[in-house]
Amino acid sequence: MKKLIFFYFLFISNLYFSQNYMTLTTKDIQEKFEYKYKKDILSKFIASMKDIDHNPLVSESIPGKVIRWDSNIGQYSIIKNFLVSKNDLEEIKTNPNDKEFLTNLNNYFPKESQFTYSDWGNGTIIKILSDGNFLIANKARSYHRQSMIPNNDIITIELEYKTKNFKEFKLVRFKKINDKIWTVVK
Repeated sequence: MKKLIFFYFLFISNLYFSQNYMTLTTKDIQEKFEYKYKKDILSKFIASMKDIDHNPLVSESIPGKVIRWDSNIGQYSIIKNFLVSKNDLEEIKTNPNDKEFLTNLNNYFPKESQFTYSDWGNGTIIKILSDGNFLIANKARSYHRQSMIPNNDIITIELEYKTKNFKEFKLVRFKKINDKIWTVVK
């Protein structure tokens, strides 16, 4: 009976752990993409996933230019975006983090409904604009020290901003989450 229990435990353990290992290959990833990438680019892309133990969702934000992977681990999510050049892959950030961007955004809202970078989504690259900038869409929620209590001062917005270098971002437009009309920033 002990041997049976032991082998049952081994079988279940093996089944569990075999489902948690990442098994993506360059071929698997290429099949999910529209653009045909070099194998070494895809190998670097897979290498960037070394800290996760399951297959993430992979996608092209802009075929041939920007690829990404998304890994949901419980309530946490890891999203990595990469700019593709001829022979290299550069990790890029799609959320601004400078004071000037927030100051500009907060100029449009009352003092009680100011934004910080603490409650933002992950920016999604939508397209490349005619001026060469990447257009990014995101959502953000204004900060309030008692955010768990229903409060009319807390605002959730959709916003779009642009960047050429993924270091400096310029606000393009925004709207409250349920509004239909966007406010265009000049």
